[in-house]
Amino acid sequence: MARLSLSDTQPEFGFERTAGGDVTLEVRADGVTVRVTIGRGYDDVSLLAASLGHLAEDVTEQILDRWADIPTETSAEQALA
Repeated sequence: MARLSLSDTQPEFGFERTAGGDVTLEVRADGVTVRVTIGRGYDDVSLLAASLGHLAEDVTEQILDRWADIPTETSAEQALA
C-alpha cells in the first residue's frame, strides 16, 4: 500500500475514462497529481455513479458531520492562551 499525505485547502478531484476503457480517478493537491486507475470494472456508468455517490455520502456522514468537533491548531492555541 502506498500512502501520500498532501495538505491543500482546495484540492481538485476528477475522473476520466481512457480510450482503452479504464476509469482513472485523479486528485490534484499541492502541485501534485495522483492518478489511480481502477480498470474496466465500470462497464455501466450507473455503477460508477453509484460508487461515487456512496463516497460522497461517506464524506458527509463520517467527515463533514464531525468537522467542527476536531479543533484546529489555531483553536488549540487560543484555548491555551
